[in-house]
Amino acid sequence: MMPFFISMNKIVNIRLKNENYAIIDFESGPSLTVPKMLVYEMGLRKGDELPEEAITALKIENDLHSCENKALDYLARRLHSSMELRRKLMQKGFPKETIEQIVVKMRSLKYLDDRKYAELLVNESINLRHEGTQKIRARLMEKGISKEIIQEVLSIGEVASFEDENIKLIADKKLFTLKKRFTDMKAVTQKLTAYLLSKGFSYQTIRNYLRNTDQDSDLDGD
Repeated sequence: MMPFFISMNKIVNIRLKNENYAIIDFESGPSLTVPKMLVYEMGLRKGDELPEEAITALKIENDLHSCENKALDYLARRLHSSMELRRKLMQKGFPKETIEQIVVKMRSLKYLDDRKYAELLVNESINLRHEGTQKIRARLMEKGISKEIIQEVLSIGEVASFEDENIKLIADKKLFTLKKRFTDMKAVTQKLTAYLLSKGFSYQTIRNYLRNTDQDSDLDGD
């Protein structure tokens, strides 16, 4: 009968990275960064030889540490939706299970908040991009925001009033430009309508604007 050998790897050094984490250097293979408390709990010392199972456990902790640091780096730059953060971490090659643990942790620390992110995106879309509700809704869905949160942030009264202001702001400017380029008012109205639809305004909101500017008859072709 062939003897059964357990693969072992020797620790050649343990050094502190900071007050919370330690770096373990092995005789073969990459170094691992793990919570300092884990080193104490496992009683790890220089010269210890670890079986593959222990190395695997340490690798998991190393992944968690690296994934958390990358998540914090992303979130320090700007707010992210949960889906955005997941996608970026997946692109870095972190395991799905590790990513989910970090997403949960970031939420518990209030570093990740889809409702807050949605409110910020709506505010930017209204005040900086001057977009309509439909465009904002599509943008929120692209970021993975839940239907419930989308409904909540778009049902706020101010959103509807800002849409009326925004359509006038960008449509007046576009209408002025189109009238300088085209003499056919039906063509002007059709091009203006297409432009406003691309900005995310509903057909009814556009129709209301055209009615207030006496352009709606041109839209109907009367």
